[in-house]
Amino acid sequence: MTPEEQTAADQKMRDEIARLRDETVRISERSNMPELVCGITYTAALATLVLYYS
Repeated sequence: MTPEEQTAADQKMRDEIARLRDETVRISERSNMPELVCGITYTAALATLVLYYS
């Protein structure tokens, strides 16, 4: 592979990585999964404490 071909292949790979990173950011911005998991965990911990001390 010539240096020019290697440079083109590297640039293509960097472009693909950037595209996938941007897509991942978009998906994570749309998704509220972290907040949902945090809320469920908080509720379960609170219920456990209430049951333990009652």
